[in-house]
Amino acid sequence: MTGCVQKSEAPGGGYTLTEDTAVYRLTGVDVRDYVGRRVEIAGAAPRKMTITGGLLPSPNVAAQAGSMDPARAATAAADAAMRNGTGAPEFRVRAIKPITGSCIQ
Repeated sequence: MTGCVQKSEAPGGGYTLTEDTAVYRLTGVDVRDYVGRRVEIAGAAPRKMTITGGLLPSPNVAAQAGSMDPARAATAAADAAMRNGTGAPEFRVRAIKPITGSCIQ
């Protein structure tokens, strides 16, 4: 997978890889030396990966979709994702190497 390594702004910290519109939380090999650079990584999703379905953040907020301020609904969804651990999917890095190209900051 290729993308740009960024320092995570999430409360837990860490690093992320942004690939087009997808964002992955990076674990495994230390990637701090690659922040702001375009890289190619090799690795895998963790074995304990779970897929969560249903209405997020809650059926109550989903039911209010037409009458709720869109910004408030988006904030509620983002907050629920962080609380429920369903934020960015984890990618366990085994190898990383810089590649040509630039990252938009």
